[in-house]
Amino acid sequence: TLTSEAVIESIKEAERRNNVNAIIEIMKVKAADANVQEKACWALRNLSMNAENQSRIAQAGGIEAVVSAMNRHENHADVQEEACVVLYNTSSNAECKRRAIDAGAIPAIEAARRNHPNNDEVQTEAADALGQLRS
Repeated sequence: TLTSEAVIESIKEAERRNNVNAIIEIMKVKAADANVQEKACWALRNLSMNAENQSRIAQAGGIEAVVSAMNRHENHADVQEEACVVLYNTSSNAECKRRAIDAGAIPAIEAARRNHPNNDEVQTEAADALGQLRS
């Protein structure tokens, strides 16, 4: 089995190669590892600023993987923050927005706000993501 550090290096390499599918596959395989989920969300956050990547993230099941990470690691503030940014970035794409809503992103984001009331970054990113998803 790969160490967490090796998996995180794989995520960084996949991000450099713009390989959305590899990042999402790692998220699925290492779903229980909060640090891996955080780094994967960070990579998707960076890649999701590009409209073409937004569609690729949606088609690869990335929106659902991000919401799943939020639900599984609800007490990990960094996972919540990075996931909210991915959802914000991708929700300008109609397919991503629909997938996010269908996957339960709104309740997951609301839970992030409740679970991290004193974390300014989570609060800000969650509010932005909710604003986009509800518009």
